[in-house]
Amino acid sequence: MVTAEIDAFQLLLKEHPWPRSRPLSYVEPFSWSLDGGGRHLIQKIIESRPNATLLEIGSFMGGSALQFLQYSESLRMVLCDPWSYHLTLYANSLVHRKWAIQAYGMSKLLGYASLLNQYDPFSLVQNNLYEYRERCVLIKQPVPRAYWTCVMADLKPDIVYIDARKQRKEFWDAHHAFPNAILCGDDWSWRRRQCDSFRVREFVDEIAAERNASVYADRMTFVIHEKRHDINLDSRYEIIQPS
Repeated sequence: MVTAEIDAFQLLLKEHPWPRSRPLSYVEPFSWSLDGGGRHLIQKIIESRPNATLLEIGSFMGGSALQFLQYSESLRMVLCDPWSYHLTLYANSLVHRKWAIQAYGMSKLLGYASLLNQYDPFSLVQNNLYEYRERCVLIKQPVPRAYWTCVMADLKPDIVYIDARKQRKEFWDAHHAFPNAILCGDDWSWRRRQCDSFRVREFVDEIAAERNASVYADRMTFVIHEKRHDINLDSRYEIIQPS
């Protein structure tokens, strides 16, 4: 990894410092990832680039970041999320959703919702990831402001993982801001309402066409794969576009 990238990461770490001690020492750290499957594709990328910098857009409670940081002891991450009260409202809503109850169980959901009702989401994320504070930056900003912050610091991430608001602009801004990064993310099969088309797929396909790239996907995870990135992904996950 080039020195400029190391300097950019350290600059962001300095501008967005961690507290001197764990912010909620009386709260047990927890790993809560809304993982719909397919993360092995991201693990494959990280394994091919163990010293990479991964920029995550939309981090929720830090569960995905925890997984990624555990894949490689040298991976560094920059997490961007507003960590607003909307996360608390979302956690409260999950106790009424069948898929969430089936995935996590009512007891866990009530426990997570209780924590978010008691504590600020950002403090909880800091608490969850405090062990990784030397190789993890938390930027409490939404996109596109978060993109601008990273660009101004001259951050050149190897990987950009998109898991935010599912809007076209998020994808195109990432494409323009980080032209050399591997773009990947979550919610490949997400749709806002049953009658809607798969918008994430639409946006991913647009960027893939612009980059002359292939799309690999498994369950909720997608990767925009360019030949120059030389990642050995299993061909069974390649999405073949209709001719």
